Amino acid sequence: MVGDEPTTVVDIGCGPGNLTSRLVELGHSVIGVDPSVAMLQGAIAQGLNVVGAAAEALPLGNATVDVLTAATAFHWFDHERAVPEMRRVLCAGGCVGLLTNMRDETVPWVKALSDIVGSEAAMAATLGGAEGMEAEFVVKLEGSGLFDSTEHRVFDFEQELTEEQLMGLMRSRSYISILPDGERDELLAEVQALCSEHPQLRDRESFLMPYKTHAFRATAS
Repeated sequence: MVGDEPTTVVDIGCGPGNLTSRLVELGHSVIGVDPSVAMLQGAIAQGLNVVGAAAEALPLGNATVDVLTAATAFHWFDHERAVPEMRRVLCAGGCVGLLTNMRDETVPWVKALSDIVGSEAAMAATLGGAEGMEAEFVVKLEGSGLFDSTEHRVFDFEQELTEEQLMGLMRSRSYISILPDGERDELLAEVQALCSEHPQLRDRESFLMPYKTHAFRATAS
């Protein structure tokens, strides 16, 4: 999505820096951007280069960025404002990479987790599933006249997690972080109980979270 050679990347809606840190590990020069100071604390703790800002008003000069990424964040943007802003900061021929991870709910413990926090498949269904997600990105990017044809690929991905890391991951999800304090605490307590009680998780130091990763790429016109 970002190429093999080191390049300049801005990760929009970076939150605690999950994707940002991986891009840095690959050797890229990365700036993480997120409007929530609270969400940025995890990225700051990792020593990542981040700034508090929104996709609709990026604090960057014209044509100064090679790649823009957004991991499970694009649906939060005001597309009428954000898409032209994204094109403004991209160099000619630069690209936008959009990622959406969907938990593999055919795995019993993952299905049990989704019963607690909400099914990502159900959320995607509001856009008509994977095909709907692709159509949404095509309409917003290609339809703007600012980007060329959109590519879509799907990858199998597994993330090794400890219980503590799973809890941190759940806290970082936007649809959980925006809940009222009491409701969020109750939900997270249920997740913690799942880790202690589910036969696929209990008494294990770590476990694998399986995903289907939908990756979309569009090139600046």
